[in-house]
Amino acid sequence: MAVADRHAGKSFPCPECGTSLKVPKPKQAAVAAKQRVQATAATSSLDTPSAPPRLPPSRISRKAENRKSLDSTLQSLSGEFPRPRISLGYRLTALVVATGMLLLPLLYLALIAAVGWATYWHASTNWYWVTQVRGRGVMIVGVFYLGGILIGALWTLSMLKPLFRNWGGTGKQEGLSRVKERHLYEFADRIAQLVGSPKPDVISLSVDANASASFQTGMFGLERKQFCLTIGLPLLAGLTSAQLAGVIAHEFGHFSQARGMLLFRVILRINNWFGEAIYQRDWVDAVIEQMGETEEWTIQILGFIAWCAVGIGRGVLWCLMIVGLALSGTLSRQMEYDADQYECGLVGSDIYTRTSEQFMELTVAYAIASEFILTSHSASYLPNNFPSFVAGLAEKSAKVKKKARKLIRDEPRSWFASHPVVRDRIAAAERLDRPGIFHSKLAAKHLLKDYKKHAEGLTLLIYAVHFDGNVDTDSLRRTPEALEAYLATIGTSATGH
Repeated sequence: MAVADRHAGKSFPCPECGTSLKVPKPKQAAVAAKQRVQATAATSSLDTPSAPPRLPPSRISRKAENRKSLDSTLQSLSGEFPRPRISLGYRLTALVVATGMLLLPLLYLALIAAVGWATYWHASTNWYWVTQVRGRGVMIVGVFYLGGILIGALWTLSMLKPLFRNWGGTGKQEGLSRVKERHLYEFADRIAQLVGSPKPDVISLSVDANASASFQTGMFGLERKQFCLTIGLPLLAGLTSAQLAGVIAHEFGHFSQARGMLLFRVILRINNWFGEAIYQRDWVDAVIEQMGETEEWTIQILGFIAWCAVGIGRGVLWCLMIVGLALSGTLSRQMEYDADQYECGLVGSDIYTRTSEQFMELTVAYAIASEFILTSHSASYLPNNFPSFVAGLAEKSAKVKKKARKLIRDEPRSWFASHPVVRDRIAAAERLDRPGIFHSKLAAKHLLKDYKKHAEGLTLLIYAVHFDGNVDTDSLRRTPEALEAYLATIGTSATGH
């Protein structure tokens, strides 16, 4: 029932029941109405599901801005890419290495044939040893005659068995969902299209401060199955999208020359085969060891001779492996220079130089952070995000930056190194002086749908392994706090970048 404002504060009898009623003043009426609304809302909330919490406007705007920047970044990853031509030095190096690596197994087969023939010659020619002696000498001569055959057979078998080892391939690898991580896959696909390499079938994440691309193969490396790209989360945490694009272009650049990579895969398998043949032990070694442990002195002597013979065979194989490593290292270093041209062509020589320096900083920070974890006895001092801890250490620690510069300056060259020294690669990139076609400054971690989830998940996996599964996740420190505490502990100063 409506009442005029002039009657506010006065009392009137109710026309229905005669009860005296006081008309409230306007302010009191407003307060009472507000209280009734709040009471009604509280009652209805018990029966009606609450609305989902809304993100603060600042977070909504940041997410929208990142999404817009990501879309813009992906669209800008296009244009005329200057694909490098295969240099004459690359072709000559590949020819020499291919010839040398083909000769190494042939030399090994020739050695096997020589030992087998010598064993046969001894068995068919030296029987007269036994016929020329009498009495107890027959037994001794017979032992050495038969022992020579046994040693030759064991020696031949010890060199033959590596030929039948590890001819299989590698299994399929699981990775990120192409649907859930469509931005990262599109990012990699666009780079592959520009570079002229296969698009990755699988993208995987690791905690290493590195990246790699490889084929899952079979038939001694000749059969290609699955093309896999592995990206270290510290790179996503510490690099811009342009820098990460350059790193991926470098990895894909190796595969733009299909014949060169086929040759290199075969060479790697040969080197791995040499290593397994030298260092792995099996039943032949067990037989020789038992011969040396017997109480019969003649058998012990034969066991010792057999051990020496097998050792000579492995020594020859070791020499072949060293030659193979030197040859493959020469080709590998040439391939790295070739792949660097793809990186410079995509992002430019200036970004390549900065990425190389930052890559070394992340490598040093990763080594320090790993040692920090391995020497920890309690999870309460550890960060909840290891990749971000590595990236933060590389960015803020003056000591890390100083050590990285020193490593670049003093890194020794080696005939067996698979990569050229960083300073030589930087100098080669500066001589190219490429402007690049992609220069986005968007943080690389935004390429992942949820970088934090992946990084913290892998961090927990590391800690679970280190602490045998006994990890109290509540005791982990927030990464910025853990980083500041660690920097204070080692007495380093932040760089302010």
